Amino acid sequence: MKSSVITLILAIAMLVACGKPNDEAAPSSAAHEMVTRSGPYVYCNVHLSDACFGVGPGDHLRMDIPVDSTVYQLGLAGGGRVEIHYGTNVPLPPELVSSDVTRSTANGEVKYLRQDNGGDTQLSYAFKPKHSAIGMMLYVKVLAPAEGRRSAASFIENFRPCIPRGASVYCQEEKLFGEQ
Repeated sequence: MKSSVITLILAIAMLVACGKPNDEAAPSSAAHEMVTRSGPYVYCNVHLSDACFGVGPGDHLRMDIPVDSTVYQLGLAGGGRVEIHYGTNVPLPPELVSSDVTRSTANGEVKYLRQDNGGDTQLSYAFKPKHSAIGMMLYVKVLAPAEGRRSAASFIENFRPCIPRGASVYCQEEKLFGEQ
């Protein structure tokens, strides 16, 4: 009983800590945005060392852990499929690597590519964290049919940059990705 209570308290403390902005981040109106944003993706519930994202009600998640990366495959309840690769050996498509849409942030470099194929849209995002000592990389590929574009956009807006500190991960309020 006592260990269950301690586990519950630690879980609540981790959720509260992940929802607070990083002390080093500049103050912003992101807290207000978090309240007014529409879902289903309004918070992070899957945490990586350098980023976090959320899985919403009705989504299907599969996680595979090969030798040097982790692969998440999601079926979004609102329509669309997502593939997320995170690790040191992440397969980036050549067209994303050569993409002109690149922006540098305080947390690292973000690349973006949008491809429209008939009624379907493919969005590709890459994030190379600035503070990763071992060269971690995050690659997200979203395939969204016309009826699933709102759900896919909400999913992508949910990604937040995180910074590992010891055994903890501190996630920031700013969006990591989003429509460019």
